[in-house]
Amino acid sequence: MTEILPTNFIPLHYKIYVKPDPELSLNYGKITIIIDCIQPTNELVLNGVGIKDIKSRCIKPQCHELTVKEDKEKEQLIFTGMRFEQGKYEIEIEYNGDLPADDLCGFYQSKYEIDGKTKTICCTQFEPSSARKAFPCFDEPNYKATFDIIMEVPKEDDCFSNMPIKAVTEHGEFKIVEFERTLKMSTYLIAFVNGEFTSYYGETVRGIKLGLHFPKSHKNVSKFALDTMSKCLTLYEQAYDIKYPLPKCDWIALPDFEAGAMENWGCITSRETEVVLQENASSQSLKRCASVVCHELAHMWFGDLVTMKWWNDLWLNEGFASYMGDLFATATLFPEWHMNVSNEFESVLPALDSDGCSSTHPVSVPVKKASDIEQLFDLISYNKGSALIDMMINYVGFDKFMKGISLYLKKYMYGNAVSDEMWKCVGEVCGIDLKDIVQEWTYKAGFPVVSVKIENNKLFISQERCGCKSEQLWKIPMILSCGGYKQTYLLTKKSACIEWNQPYVIANTMSTGFYRVQYSEQLLDVLKQQTLCQTETMSILDDLYSLCKIGKVSSKNYLAFIKTLKPFVSDTYQVARVVCEHLTELKSVFRGTEVVQFVIQQRERLLGPALQQLGLKTIPGESIEDAKLRSLCLTTLNNQESIKEAFNIIEAGDLSKVDAEMRQPICIIAGRNATEPIFEKLCQLYLNGETPEIKRNALRGLGLVKNEEIIKKVIDFATNKVRQQDFCFVMILSLLGESELPCQWVENHIDYINEKFGTGMSSIRNWILEGLLGHYSSHEKYQYYTQFFIDHPAVGSENTIKQSLEKMLNRADWIKRDLSDMLSYLH
Repeated sequence: MTEILPTNFIPLHYKIYVKPDPELSLNYGKITIIIDCIQPTNELVLNGVGIKDIKSRCIKPQCHELTVKEDKEKEQLIFTGMRFEQGKYEIEIEYNGDLPADDLCGFYQSKYEIDGKTKTICCTQFEPSSARKAFPCFDEPNYKATFDIIMEVPKEDDCFSNMPIKAVTEHGEFKIVEFERTLKMSTYLIAFVNGEFTSYYGETVRGIKLGLHFPKSHKNVSKFALDTMSKCLTLYEQAYDIKYPLPKCDWIALPDFEAGAMENWGCITSRETEVVLQENASSQSLKRCASVVCHELAHMWFGDLVTMKWWNDLWLNEGFASYMGDLFATATLFPEWHMNVSNEFESVLPALDSDGCSSTHPVSVPVKKASDIEQLFDLISYNKGSALIDMMINYVGFDKFMKGISLYLKKYMYGNAVSDEMWKCVGEVCGIDLKDIVQEWTYKAGFPVVSVKIENNKLFISQERCGCKSEQLWKIPMILSCGGYKQTYLLTKKSACIEWNQPYVIANTMSTGFYRVQYSEQLLDVLKQQTLCQTETMSILDDLYSLCKIGKVSSKNYLAFIKTLKPFVSDTYQVARVVCEHLTELKSVFRGTEVVQFVIQQRERLLGPALQQLGLKTIPGESIEDAKLRSLCLTTLNNQESIKEAFNIIEAGDLSKVDAEMRQPICIIAGRNATEPIFEKLCQLYLNGETPEIKRNALRGLGLVKNEEIIKKVIDFATNKVRQQDFCFVMILSLLGESELPCQWVENHIDYINEKFGTGMSSIRNWILEGLLGHYSSHEKYQYYTQFFIDHPAVGSENTIKQSLEKMLNRADWIKRDLSDMLSYLH
């Protein structure tokens, strides 16, 4: 259990010297810390994990040898041997730290192959609390300091850190690389990387130096990510009204990386898949790349320049960056992607689904130990956080909101702040007490379902917590509309009645509010007849579906609604995604019943005409929506001609020659219907594919294999040949299939999973456990797995297990409650 450091000292400056030795999996380090003692004490307590062979002394104001003892449970090093009075001290520490090749946090090794040789990259991932694995430090976000980074590395290596290189000195077969001093920053944002890279360079219109760096094994990489960085940084300088404060910004793509990307100040790191694209990359890969780039760059101000005081406000960092990255920057730079519409399916609806459980957590939650921090990197912090920001922006207006954000950043720059201080600044600009409105949304869990009905030109509105009984009330900013008529309304009580001289109401216009709506049956019947925008149709459908799942509405109402939908076209592609996801879950939950036949019939009815019209192959010049709808049709329907074509392409091994938009559907179709030879070809495609995108698509196909004998080989391949961060990608897809073999494998290897992915890579374990528990929908399995995780505790994944078990129980209750009604309706 990690505990908060004593408050006797404030760090002022670090000088960090590191010399990585990959062959010995060691990092030789020497640091000097200048600290200010503000409260006299006999001991200096720093964070440190896996730090060995420590020699330490105080070198100023006078020399004192220090002794050290380690508290492993608290992840602390306690230095004693002198009395610290008020004033400044300079402490020198020499040590050996770990440089693991089988972990993805701290200072670790990442490897790649080129021309038959293995190349090693030494790289860092410190968020949230792994800087302490690389050097002894005050590893809490509120302890900001300046840093001098010095690396001793092989001559041929490239070196990167948060600041530009100041000097390079040759030292035999090595070189010593000194970087310029950083601005005041938190330890979790420090980065240092060495290895052999290919580099692209550019700069913004204001002259900020930019770099995109990736392993030399990649060829024909596009500059899309670099160009997006340049445009995005300029856009943010205008939006925040604050110039980017560093002279450069590097982006380093790493072969082994747990998260998507990490916002180290001026030295962003990420998976290769995020930014290493070829010129003919698919629109999906381009969109993902732009989204990740814009998200991380948003952090350069919000998170890096001004940092949360403690991890309970992680949601504000990530929620704000998610909003700015997708709904502002990517949406502004690439309007053709309609980010506001896709965001509903990809971000808002998953967050509502997660937050609808009684076992959810508030976005702002107390954090006492490291495993608590790890569990906060979830849909609540990112997606719900973004949705709450969006809701408040739509309530006060974007321009006023951003003026408030600019005020907040200028007031606290190079320091730390809490979320209430941000809301206070925005409220000052807007002239309202925003903190009062957002408190229930941030400090309490869950969200409301708003019931609406119209009677005698009056709109009756009431609220209650969605998914569980509670007396909790929210102040709900609502945008009510009917056609061109709009009205804003703040619902502050349990229920309200307002004048409404309109034939119907959309109670969550453009889905800008983070709540569900339960329309009266009469209103729902009227809404079915209206031509609504995609976002509102998606919201209404998902609300109805989700209310059926929790027993607020009979599921036959949803089945009836589906039957009224017209076949999908390009303009309703996003609605098609929502409906297809619903139908897939219905097919899984109600396995072995006539509901499955209903699903198959509706898929054919809703998607068949589109596939017939669009054809099986891309057409030059067609819209992105056409290409994506075709892909959805091909991967949902069982089209024999497309199966044959997919097999031919995979067997020929020339996926790179196929149109980029077709690569993913081809791999999915081939995988789902895979024979032994196709399985072998997909494995080779992952191992030898030309781009990270192709490798990822090959993994997708492997994860969807249905043949039981081949599934065994898929699991073996994933365990022994697939990179650590990609292992879960195969397993999740396998777990969500119909075979129980992957579930049995996870059960039998739970100790291995806990050991391999329990610390620093707990997000990978969380995804695997979500997949395992998402496979079943019975009371018997609920009881079984409840006991299973008592017998095999997964420390750091308790929230995931609790929520996944609750969802399983809800699905079991759903079957028991609604199946007979659904079957009666279908007959």
